[in-house]
Amino acid sequence: MNPVAGSSPLALEPGTFALPIEASDGSGRITMSVMMVNSGDYADTADAGDGNGRQSVTEYAKYAANSRGWDLADSDGYGTPSPEAVEWLKRVQRELGRRNGDGQAVPAIAFQHIPPQEFYDCLREVPAYTPNAVEGAREFAGHCYVLDRDVCRPGSRLGEAIGCADVNVGEVDALREAGGYFALFCGHDHKNSFVGHVHDIDLGYAPTCGFECYGPKSRFRGIRLFEFREDNPMAYVTRMLTWGDLVGRYSSNELRVFFEDHCVTDLIGVRNELRRPQVSATLLGAGAVTCGAIGYAVRGLLRKSQ
Repeated sequence: MNPVAGSSPLALEPGTFALPIEASDGSGRITMSVMMVNSGDYADTADAGDGNGRQSVTEYAKYAANSRGWDLADSDGYGTPSPEAVEWLKRVQRELGRRNGDGQAVPAIAFQHIPPQEFYDCLREVPAYTPNAVEGAREFAGHCYVLDRDVCRPGSRLGEAIGCADVNVGEVDALREAGGYFALFCGHDHKNSFVGHVHDIDLGYAPTCGFECYGPKSRFRGIRLFEFREDNPMAYVTRMLTWGDLVGRYSSNELRVFFEDHCVTDLIGVRNELRRPQVSATLLGAGAVTCGAIGYAVRGLLRKSQ
């Protein structure tokens, strides 16, 4: 599935390659292509440890508890596709058109891990007090967002900030310039599962499907299914197959899922939690009960002193 880098015009580097799909009539014509793109991980990440690549038990424990936060703190932000990969996205379309003999870009969908900044264009900025609003990350910090329902498909969910790179390397512009590309899907942000149409292309997410990492409530974890028609791949259908739909509402370890859903690692996370109506209602209720208990205790002390 991962051709050797440079082995053909369809394979640029580890993680960046094309998977052309031929017509079912045996003609050899390429009807569409799946593009895999290596979006990197962290920008200029510094090596941790004692200089020899080793970590102490204490250091590793801290890292394991919040690996994403520690990696991001030690870096210049999230990674991006290399300049060569961005250029390859255009060049590979020309190669596919050459193989088809007509020079035309073929319908293509791209997959990568880290989303580009254009994913924020699927959102709408709102006041900070808006229920369920999510505060942006890094370059978008200080601004709160909800899904823009005018561009997002029904069933879309925004559960956390879009963790994109601090720089825009022009990947989406390259996709548009190349022609043929109709969608770009990413992962990375485990609680997001929206699909929006902006810049003449679909930008979408799949959330986490497992239970060994942070994520949304059990019933929202799952995988994204794609269905393509050979005669019109661009008119694809996609939907989520969730744990709630396939198995049931709860997992076997809901306590862990609860903490994974509500875990916070910074002040932005705290503010996002407070915008969740269930959390704010619970805190208000707990505060009211606490105040009532304190008031009852004070009245008791005053009666005893009289």
